[in-house]
Amino acid sequence: MAGHYRLRLIETVIALHDQAALSELCRAVDVGQRAEKGVAAFAEAAVPVIRAVWDESHTTTPSLGIGLHRSGLVRTLALIATQSVVSPTTRDWLVAFDRQLLSVPSDWLIIEAGIDLAVSLKDLDLIGRVRAIASDVNQVVALGVAAPEDAEHVQKHATNRLSQP
Repeated sequence: MAGHYRLRLIETVIALHDQAALSELCRAVDVGQRAEKGVAAFAEAAVPVIRAVWDESHTTTPSLGIGLHRSGLVRTLALIATQSVVSPTTRDWLVAFDRQLLSVPSDWLIIEAGIDLAVSLKDLDLIGRVRAIASDVNQVVALGVAAPEDAEHVQKHATNRLSQP
């Protein structure tokens, strides 16, 4: 019942499209795509708020939920990159942020979201990193994905995203 209430509350906040509620909405992206789309509707204006929530999430999100929450934030950035025209400064930050995501060990959910962001940005260097992940399991293991089934899942995700137009 509490989950249903939270979802209804999120739907209400999305319908208001009030930038004052954006940081709280960013904290709810672990609920699913509806919250991600609600944040993405703010387009480039949401990016600094997402950055701030990302930076604080290591202290405010329970460790079991941090991968889910942070991957939701990255998927939201991918939606913004796909649906909106962003300034060169924001694009540069998104590319640098994703380059780091796809270079350091992390949760497999965050890596998959980083793959989504790379494909959304259409940056050649990032696409090259995604190709390496798709073709070489050692690249996935180097990113901290030790479980074979998770590594296989990440590789399939990378392959699928590269095959989409």
